[in-house]
Amino acid sequence: FTRYVYVMTKLRILDDASERTFPCRAEARSRWMPIDEAQSSCGSNDIINSHTKSLFEGLLAASTDKNPNVRDINFPSQGTSCNSADVNAKGFSVFADNMCWRNIHPDEYSVYDMTNWPLKHPGGDAHIRAFAEAGSVFFEFPGDS
Repeated sequence: FTRYVYVMTKLRILDDASERTFPCRAEARSRWMPIDEAQSSCGSNDIINSHTKSLFEGLLAASTDKNPNVRDINFPSQGTSCNSADVNAKGFSVFADNMCWRNIHPDEYSVYDMTNWPLKHPGGDAHIRAFAEAGSVFFEFPGDS
């Protein structure tokens, strides 16, 4: 019996309209990845209000999650909010803890047992098995990331 357990990669946050991908929602868990970008250019192309940016900089800096590869933060359930124009913002970057952090899909780099998925996959089971059969532990979401 073969099990297919993968690390999920290249998940596209901007294509996912589910509520759980919006980091400004009360009690939302959001995932952040450090990127190689200078403080002066970190998030410079993002259209996000300075209040929202400062809020996430503070949440990331105060986080007890010190994983160097990804950091999960939970948005407070009450007492604070993003700028109203940013409620649906996602995929933006902020500078905190001397690093530039980009908001990524909340399941990026999560580990899942995909053993039963090949039976349900509309494109056939070969697409699910292919990564393991090639010796990879990473399941890459198809298309551009």
